[in-house]
Amino acid sequence: MSFNKIFDKNIPSFEDNRNDIINNYNECKGKIKKILNEVLPNYKLSYNKIDEKGAKYAIQKGRPCHFSFLLNKRGWVKFFYFCEKHKGEILQKKNLIM
Repeated sequence: MSFNKIFDKNIPSFEDNRNDIINNYNECKGKIKKILNEVLPNYKLSYNKIDEKGAKYAIQKGRPCHFSFLLNKRGWVKFFYFCEKHKGEILQKKNLIM
């Protein structure tokens, strides 16, 4: 809401944006660059591909970061298990390998 007030525009809510992206791109699994290139200009936003140092800097500056990575089926099972059982903790490589 404060975003709407600052820019005095009728900006869709986070939930509306999320639902639009899911409805329009649900079958574009793994095509993050394509989705970002089509969606971000609608909000006058941009993105940069960065390394770990760049991500840390962006987070320190309060900027959002999106991370993508690939896992095999076993890795995804471990990932979701970790997220469910260790809320608030930092996922590390050792959590996916064990």
